[in-house]
This record gives sequence, C-alpha cells and structure tokens, in this order.
Amino acid sequence: MCFHGGPTTQTSAGVTWGVPINVMELGPHLQAYVETKPVIDALRLCNRFGQGPDVHINKLPQELIAMIEEELQVPRRATAFDDWDQDFACFEGRCDLRDHFEPEEIDMFMEEIMLDVEALGSRGRRRARACPCGECGDSDSDPEAGEDADSVDSESDATENSLDSDDMELVDKGVYSMMMESDSRFEVHWSRRTDWQVRVCQHADTTAPKRGKFSQYDKILESDFGLKAVISHQRIKSKQMKFMKQDFDLGYDDPPKTTICYLTLLNERASDEFTCHDLYTGEDGGIDSATVMSSLIDPASLIISEKQRQRFGHAMKILGLKPYVHFTQVRNNIPPAPPSEESKKKEREKTNQPRGSGPLCHQHSIDAEEMDRAKVDMEARIKKLEKSKWPKLMSLVTSNFSCPI
Repeated sequence: MCFHGGPTTQTSAGVTWGVPINVMELGPHLQAYVETKPVIDALRLCNRFGQGPDVHINKLPQELIAMIEEELQVPRRATAFDDWDQDFACFEGRCDLRDHFEPEEIDMFMEEIMLDVEALGSRGRRRARACPCGECGDSDSDPEAGEDADSVDSESDATENSLDSDDMELVDKGVYSMMMESDSRFEVHWSRRTDWQVRVCQHADTTAPKRGKFSQYDKILESDFGLKAVISHQRIKSKQMKFMKQDFDLGYDDPPKTTICYLTLLNERASDEFTCHDLYTGEDGGIDSATVMSSLIDPASLIISEKQRQRFGHAMKILGLKPYVHFTQVRNNIPPAPPSEESKKKEREKTNQPRGSGPLCHQHSIDAEEMDRAKVDMEARIKKLEKSKWPKLMSLVTSNFSCPI
C-alpha cells in the first residue's frame, strides 16, 4: 500500500505459483544479503577461480562456502530485524509504551520522579523527628533548620538504591504517567507507522522520492532469483482478533492490521487503478463505483517447470526463508477440524440453556473453552499448511485503497 494524491484504489489480480513468506524475514534478510553481497561475490569468485600455491580457498567444497555465506549474513540479519521491527511493531499496534522513548529520555523521567519521591520522603522523616507539641523549639522541628541538610541529602541520596520498594513503585507509576502525557509518544508512533508503509512500498514515484523503497529489493529478487514479492497490508477483522498472539494496543484509535507477503514467479498480473474520477453519484445520493477487470490466462502458466520450482528453493535457502502463513491467509485453504463428541455435548448444553440463566462463570468458561479450541484448531491448520509442499498455484488479488483526509 502506497500513498496517492487523491482517493484511489490500486487492484491487481492473477493466477501464479507462489509461497507465503513472513515479511519480517524477507525484508531484513534481503537487506543483509545486499549488504554482504560484495563479500559473498568475492568469496565465490576466489573459490571458483583462485590460483596459486597459497590460494587454499579454491579447495573448499561448495557446502562449506554456503555455510560461510550464511554466517556472514547472520549478524546483519539480526541488526536489520531490530530496525525493521521497530516500525512494524507500531504499524501492527503491538508496540510498548517505552518503545517510543530513547533510554536517555526514560532515565531523565526516572531521575526527576526519584528526586520528587526522595524529597517527599525527607519531609516525612522531618515530621516524624519533630517534637509533637511543635512549641519546644527543638531544632529538628524547625523547617528551616534542616532545609539545607535535607537538600544536600536529596541530591546525594536520590538514587535507586536509596529508595525502598514502595518508593520505587511510586517512581515507576510516575515515569509511566510522564510517558503517557508526553506528546512525543504519539509523534514517534505515527511516524513509525508511516515509515513502515514507505519501507515496504513497491511502487516508485519520481515525484515522491521516499516512495518505492522496496523496489531496490524487487530488482535483486528478479536478477538473482527470478522471483518477485507481492506485499499488501491486511486489516484484522473483528472475528479474527481472537487468533492474535499479542495484545494489540488500541489506545491510538487505530484498528489492528498486519502486512502479508508472497514470493511468486515473474508472471504479470492484471492491474488497474481507479481514482475519484471513476466515482459517480447513485440514485440514493451516495457515492458509488463499479468496475470489472478480467485477464486472459495462458494455460502454459498453470504448469510449473522443475527449473522454476528450483528458483524458490534456491532463494529460500540463500535468504534463510521458510513458508509462513498468517491466520488471515488460512480462510478455507485448510478446512477446520470436525468437532469432537465432547465439544458437541457442551454445545448442546449451551444451546438448551435459556439465555441469561445459569451461573455466569459457567457461561464464561464455555466461551473460554471454545476460544481455546478455535486457537488450537487454527494453529494446527497453519502448521499443516506451512509444512505442505510449496510453491502452490494460487489466485492472488491485492487491492489497496488510499483516501487522504
């Protein structure tokens, strides 16, 4: 999904051979591959054409060369993953509040709160030492007498070690409140969401240099592996939210979403763009749009050759990829497991029970059990699909709508 100057819908459709891939593997691993490519190319050339009595690299088997190439990419992949996931976490809504602040900012918040807590504790100790009558002239009861000493103490002792567990709990709550009230958390969060969309955008635009960042990796996929990536964003529907493994942060008034990715052959897919000029006013006064898009399919494209199949294996081995199925992709590709006799019995009990009757906790336990069974069933379907033979022939349709507000 990219950005456009007006309301537009970009739709592409076709039949192709492909493999579902985790975009958080493909992106960082492609970045690491590009960064290490000069070294890897030199390694391969020396292994193949190196000459001379002191050139021993040409004696290494291809299996060992492949292992060296893999080890060269591993640290780069880890670094790239952290960079990519920082944006993706905000886009998916699984980010933590602290993720939007630099460690130095959090330390500054903590120091400020610790000084306040320490000051409160010092005043409490002064009150505890003061004479109850307040009239005897005890130096400890004089607020000004101990002010200087206590200020020195607060500066020297305002450290984490000088506070007890109750005080540290107050510090944590204070830091949390300061982060919640900071405007920067919203700025960083929304900036990273936009950065993610730009990062995986495949449509370069000369008028907007930031767009189409992923196109550099598309060129590598095509030149080195004979494949292409299809990337599109997917909103998580309400009925699917129960399958999410993490709690999406809905505090930003933004529905949960994710990004889906496929590796496919280079077959062209039919594509068309519809803009605001394609809209019209319907009879009910609303704004309507209707369109039909078709394409002819070459029967030869439905058959994959062994050479084409090997492209996927080669790319996935070099880039360290494996089939990855997101729960939004399962649909009816793998049918759900048939209900067991026990689950049927519980369903009958629930159906026969009048609505609102019976212990509420019992109804909640049944709902929780159903949700657990649904999650287990979905995980089994995903695992079965991922372990099946890939690539597969698939009908692939992507549609991205953009409407600036």
